[in-house]
Amino acid sequence: MKKKWIIASLVTAIIIIFIGLNVWNKTASSNADQVETTNLKEQEINETVMAPGKLKFADEQNVYFQEDKGEVDELLVEEGDKVEKGDKLVRYENKDIENEVKQNESQLNSDYLELENIQKQREDVKENPTENQGGEETPTEEDDPAEDDGDAAAPPEGNPDDSQENGDVQSQLDDLDLQERQKESEIEQTKREKEANEQKIADATVTSDIDGTVVAIDKDESTGAGQSDPKPMVQVGSLDSMRVEGDVSEYDALKIKEEQSVELTSDAVPDESWEGEVDVISDLPEESEGEDDDSGATYEVEAKVKDDDIELKPGFEMLMEIETANKKTEVLPIMALEQEDDTDFVYVVNDGQAERKEVQTDMTTNDVIEITDGLSDEDVVIKDSDGVEDGMEVDVE
Repeated sequence: MKKKWIIASLVTAIIIIFIGLNVWNKTASSNADQVETTNLKEQEINETVMAPGKLKFADEQNVYFQEDKGEVDELLVEEGDKVEKGDKLVRYENKDIENEVKQNESQLNSDYLELENIQKQREDVKENPTENQGGEETPTEEDDPAEDDGDAAAPPEGNPDDSQENGDVQSQLDDLDLQERQKESEIEQTKREKEANEQKIADATVTSDIDGTVVAIDKDESTGAGQSDPKPMVQVGSLDSMRVEGDVSEYDALKIKEEQSVELTSDAVPDESWEGEVDVISDLPEESEGEDDDSGATYEVEAKVKDDDIELKPGFEMLMEIETANKKTEVLPIMALEQEDDTDFVYVVNDGQAERKEVQTDMTTNDVIEITDGLSDEDVVIKDSDGVEDGMEVDVE
């Protein structure tokens, strides 16, 4: 009986000790903060630059009213029309230039008649030099006084009157040749003036420079009434080719290169995104609007939209997320990182306590940050450093 009592006492003691230890553990645990931990993990990450922008046509043509062309006679297209390069968009009417062309034609007709008359005179002089001489006719043999005076000396060989006559004819021909050249020169000048005026009339019909769609017509602008703040009276754009234009800081401009991948989003369609590619990064800064603007220089960046199914219209606000770097590296959740006086650090668990460790970092995304130095793969890192202090007791969940 005594033996059974002893056994019962031992069992009771063991139970009491077990309960005590359990209570002590719970009490000790209640004094330590519960933390979630992680380790360095290898992951492929990319670095991005965010830039707001605006959707535009890659190929577009804006036709403005031009006063020097005259008055707009007719808008030859309607909004929504498909056009090809060379198709007529706007026709001007300029009465002054049309009158000048008529005057050129009248002058040419008159000049051609004068030229024909000069050429006819020259042919007459060549064929009838005596009739065109205008002097006395050469004496005949019956009138020759040498027959009445047998003692008179015979005339010298060659008649001086013939020489005089030939000289006068040549002079007339030279004068007519000069008149002909002058008139031909006048004709060429009038022809050039006529061609220039006809070209002005041809230029008065504006044609499309691209294949595209007429996206807007503003008939009020065709009257020239808005010249203080001109707007296009006809807009043509290629709906199959779009681009996004925006500005980035001078720091981000150093990271951006042509052909970098771009993700395009818009608040107008929050669940959609489109693929793009950097097409242009300006070498020159944008001009500042304010003289005292000290926010730093900005540079224009353009990305072409690679997706063909974008349904947004030109002018929509867009966000460009430009991928500037991509690599596989060791990372931690960005919540694990703390910063103080330009020093980056995390907390690791060491013998139930939080221990501060300085680290070196590089690329950052929205979720993770690259750790280049300061940690090993065995370090147990507190995942969320918010509220953690160096030396505090922690309990790993």
